[in-house]
Amino acid sequence: MTLNQSLMAICLSLTFVNEQEEEIINDEDLPSTAIDKYNDNNTEETKIEITDSITPSGGHLTSVSFESLSERGVSDLTLKAINEMKLTTMTEIQAKSIGPLLEGR
Repeated sequence: MTLNQSLMAICLSLTFVNEQEEEIINDEDLPSTAIDKYNDNNTEETKIEITDSITPSGGHLTSVSFESLSERGVSDLTLKAINEMKLTTMTEIQAKSIGPLLEGR
C-alpha cells in the first residue's frame, strides 16, 4: 500500500458527526491488525460528536498547512478528503512525519 493509499484510508475511515445526525466511524476497509483480533469481543460502536470548535487533543498545531501536500505529490483524492474534513493546519507530529514518509524515509 502506498503512502497516498494509506493517507486516503485514514481519511476515509474517519466519519464525523455533524450537529443534526450521528454517524458511526467505519474502518471496515482497513487491513486487519493484531489489535483488531484482540478487540474482536468488543462489539460497541464508537461515536464522535463534533461541535463548532474542535480542539485537537494531545497535538499542537503548526504553521504547516495541508495545502502544501499538493506540491509534494499527494493524490487529489487524499487532498479532497482532507479538505472535506476541514483540516487546514498540521499538528507537530503530522508536520514532522508526513514529509519524510513522502520521501520514502
